[in-house]
Amino acid sequence: MSAAGAQTPRVGDINFYGLRKVAAARILSAPDLKSGDPLPASKADLEERIAKVPGVAMARVEAVCCEGPDVTLFMGIEEKGAPLPALRSAPAGSATLPLELTGTYRQFLTAVARAAVRSNAGEALHQLWERGERETAIRQALGQSGGGARRKSGD
Repeated sequence: MSAAGAQTPRVGDINFYGLRKVAAARILSAPDLKSGDPLPASKADLEERIAKVPGVAMARVEAVCCEGPDVTLFMGIEEKGAPLPALRSAPAGSATLPLELTGTYRQFLTAVARAAVRSNAGEALHQLWERGERETAIRQALGQSGGGARRKSGD
């Protein structure tokens, strides 16, 4: 076996969401995929092959790394005729985040980015949970704010 072949991730667990009528076995038969196989080289090709299964309107596949050499595949299937989720309307209130909280949130995002570079994202995420009251304020402001542009810019 070549060195390049030894580094190819393998499919571990395969998780589905969105299946209602189409059988998981039919989904896996389209790309002829099973646990233990090498991870397919093309995500787009895999999604296109799954979307051709009768009853499937669209497919999305994500590989999540790693348990040893294995990746977990998450396959999202939208079946033809399946109900689509109802989304909430845009907030109509006037609540905004306090500037102090916005600054703290920016500091948090910077810490997460730095931790990710250091492969220590877990510590940065732990800091978020330590700030439970701030998370509540962020959720409340986003749920009640009518200023979509302001939310997007982070001002």
